[in-house]
Amino acid sequence: PNFHPGDPKALAWSERRARAIYVGRLSEEKGVETLVQAWLLWGEAAPPLEVVGEGPLRPRLQTLAASRPAAPIRFHGALAPEVVHQMIRESMLLILPSICYEGFPMVLIEAFAYGVPAAVSALGSLPSIVQQEDNGILFDPGNPRSLLGEVRQAWQSVGRMKRLGVGARRHYESRYNQQVNYELL
Repeated sequence: PNFHPGDPKALAWSERRARAIYVGRLSEEKGVETLVQAWLLWGEAAPPLEVVGEGPLRPRLQTLAASRPAAPIRFHGALAPEVVHQMIRESMLLILPSICYEGFPMVLIEAFAYGVPAAVSALGSLPSIVQQEDNGILFDPGNPRSLLGEVRQAWQSVGRMKRLGVGARRHYESRYNQQVNYELL
């Protein structure tokens, strides 16, 4: 599998920002529109959603998000890798809403390295990387209501996100760090 170099340190759960983050290309196949629609359904009660990345859908997504300004969605565009890593590290959830088959997205390993759980589409290889209730959340691809239901339920369950974060870091330490990868090679 892919791995994340070094031994990044996870923030204590109490030091993180109560926010979710998407990092990736803003294009049709990445399912970002599904994510924005889910956040609009959640409305003002939703935690802040940070969208990091560029792509052809950005103007449309920003217009869609502006249609319900009460939903806390912020677009950042492309950022330097060290800034992105810090934003992931400070977040409570990474969301990968792809509607296409992904190989092995590095952003998942980066999140796990910082003890950040992931919510991903139950499509292709993603459910083999993110296991429901162990290191993250699965939802139906292309379905904003499924994404909303799964994420909101986890977000509102006391201690559940923190437990998933511990599982994410455990997966990094046992499968996705450079030492384990070296031994596999």
